[in-house]
Amino acid sequence: MPRKKTKSAALRRAEVRAASLASIDQQLDLGSGLTLPGYQDLIAATLALQEQYNSLLTDADKVRVRLLQQERALDEHTNRMLAAVGVKYGRESEQYEKAGGKRPSARKSPRQAVETMGAT
Repeated sequence: MPRKKTKSAALRRAEVRAASLASIDQQLDLGSGLTLPGYQDLIAATLALQEQYNSLLTDADKVRVRLLQQERALDEHTNRMLAAVGVKYGRESEQYEKAGGKRPSARKSPRQAVETMGAT
């Protein structure tokens, strides 16, 4: 499942605010370093960082997919290795058990439930 990409509410609010402030004056300067061009630069920097973050999530998703595929291939190979030991030495052999298999004779067969009829 892909990771959810970030959509910043703060960024959306800032873009709306900047558009409103631009309707007052494109070069609005409110003093103390609060200017519209500076605000727009901060918005652009935040947007660029959000895009970089979302791109990294996409890259991470691609690597995750490759990892899951590799794990499936590894599981298949693991099963084939055990099966090959069973073919070569037999499933009742000590070697099969050492390889991680369980001897068929050592398996417990499931007990069938015995239904009891109640007296009526």
